[in-house]
Amino acid sequence: MLRDLQDESGGFLAYIPLAAVFEPWQWVEFGPFSMQPSFSLQYVIYFFAGLGMGAYGLDRGLFDPEGMLGRRWAGWLVGALAAFLLWLIPTALIVKGQGEAVVALKMVADLGFVLSSATSCFALAALFLRFAAAPRPLLDSLSQHAYGIYFVHYVFVIWLQYILLNVPLPAIAKAAFVFTVTLTLSWAVTAALCRSPIGARLIKGKRPVLAGSS
Repeated sequence: MLRDLQDESGGFLAYIPLAAVFEPWQWVEFGPFSMQPSFSLQYVIYFFAGLGMGAYGLDRGLFDPEGMLGRRWAGWLVGALAAFLLWLIPTALIVKGQGEAVVALKMVADLGFVLSSATSCFALAALFLRFAAAPRPLLDSLSQHAYGIYFVHYVFVIWLQYILLNVPLPAIAKAAFVFTVTLTLSWAVTAALCRSPIGARLIKGKRPVLAGSS
């Protein structure tokens, strides 16, 4: 477990310089697109880490269903909760104005954010490896199309939120609607793209199986 967390040192070094310039809740907008600049290098690190894990094989190494990650799911869950509190408590003090002058408090919050991001990912993966390893057609399809969903979902998320901006609905209702519709549309678009040889090659990493082919 500690060996896996050592990989987050790169994420910590990538986040701290930007966190010193931008607040975690600060956004930068480019037309219809927006992003949090303090997280920009984190996005890059996690994206290429995901590519590397996928190329090596999700059923091998760390993500082996019988491997150490799945066996230690309880430890990762506890670690994720502890890291979340390590980020949440100092961040709440800073937001309330009680820790603005304490540089060390901000450093603890930044460290907590990096650790919380990593441990949450590992804990979620560990839970699925431990309790959801049995094949399920719907989840298998979601897994196969996840890469494409990741690429196309942003357009739906942004414009659906914009459309609902002035609609008199509770925030939880808007969130549920945006999540459901975004997942459905992104999944459908990705499945359509995978019907072409190029789309299947780029998204699934394999050629599509054509009807009547042997």
